[in-house]
Order: sequence, then C-alpha cells, then structure tokens
Amino acid sequence: MSFELKKHVLVQEGGLIELRFPELTQGVAAEVTVRVSSDAAPPKTLSEIISTGVGRFKSADVVDAFVRRERDAWDY
Repeated sequence: MSFELKKHVLVQEGGLIELRFPELTQGVAAEVTVRVSSDAAPPKTLSEIISTGVGRFKSADVVDAFVRRERDAWDY
C-alpha cells in the first residue's frame, strides 16, 4: 500500500529540514521529495534590513558624517 503525506516546512540554518509524522511506523521505508516554492522571496541581507529603518543611512561614510555633526553640536 502506498500513500502520500504533505507538510509545509521552513528550511532552517544549514539547509536543515525537519519532518515529523507520528502516524508512520518506525523502520518503514519512505521516499522524500523536496519542492521549493518559486514565489518565496530570498532572505534579506543585514544591510537591507537595517536600511529599512527610520533614519536609514546609505553608507558607512554617511553614518560617520552624521555622528561627527552630532558630536560637534555637543556643548562641553
């Protein structure tokens, strides 16, 4: 007898995919096929995430200039 079980999973760090099917009997042979969703957006880089924040800076030079202006505005 053959049957199919489906489960949507999230790929974890290192490409790890964890599947649990309590209804399966230990020791039974099974075939696993991985189909990746084509509509899934690629993960964002850290700089992409940071650049979406309030007061976002385009580069390290812009951040440096901002920090220098702020320091110059301090009253000692």
